[in-house]
Amino acid sequence: MAALEAAEHDGACTGSGPQASTLARTAATRNGHSPLNPLIASCGYLRTGNDNLRTFTADNQRNEAIKVEVSNVVVTSFAGGIYALVQGGAIARTTTLRASAVAANPGPPQAMLSIRSTLLQVSSMQSAILNALLKAIGASTQLTVLGWQGIADTQLNLLDYLDALSTDLHLNLGDYQQLLNLQTTADKLLDVAVKVLQQSGAAVEVTGNLLKLAADLKGPITVGQLLNLQTGTVQAGLDANVQLLQLVQAMIQLAANRQAVNAEIPITVLAPAELRRGRPAQR
Repeated sequence: MAALEAAEHDGACTGSGPQASTLARTAATRNGHSPLNPLIASCGYLRTGNDNLRTFTADNQRNEAIKVEVSNVVVTSFAGGIYALVQGGAIARTTTLRASAVAANPGPPQAMLSIRSTLLQVSSMQSAILNALLKAIGASTQLTVLGWQGIADTQLNLLDYLDALSTDLHLNLGDYQQLLNLQTTADKLLDVAVKVLQQSGAAVEVTGNLLKLAADLKGPITVGQLLNLQTGTVQAGLDANVQLLQLVQAMIQLAANRQAVNAEIPITVLAPAELRRGRPAQR
């Protein structure tokens, strides 16, 4: 509750305004935590890893998430004493209990892909449709079912991807509106995706297939055709993983639309829909 309340009231760790430590202490005391017991409130943000799990990263300059750590010294229980004896250690008269919690204040969705695939398992028919669409737009690349499945199984961190694009295109980091408006090419976007995936340890087969697709998809494109961001989007709102197939399918469809290729059947089979990404929810 202390972490939730501090996050809900936008507690900060520096400067003026409500302080996270004060908000957390007030909430903890109200819920039975003694004012004399230790309590530490830290500011920071949540980072999504390759395993899709979010971890807290401390940063006093950012209060997108609040971590609260508390401890309490109690008399060692009988069970605790027995355990210490079994382990061959001395029996302490007291035991320090510790607990921690992280909370982030939710906000409105800040990013969405223009298309996404709901595919989790790629069938031979779906693989054939994707390959047929590639051929229709003049691409020579034809992936196997396992090749498409590897792409569907791979996650791409949106924040890492946009920052890598900004660096590769010589733009200012964090200026996502400028990035959205800049015209580049589909192969450039895929090449940068390969670099990000290689850094995160993606399978060689996946990055190799992406490079094959990049060699065929060379048409002009803007990032804004793939992704819509709210004005003023902060990094926390972009720190989410997206299915790599979403990105690839969007590029193929944009190429098909540009060449007036009839893509009605693939779109129906792959069931595209908007994918919304926002700030991490409270927990």
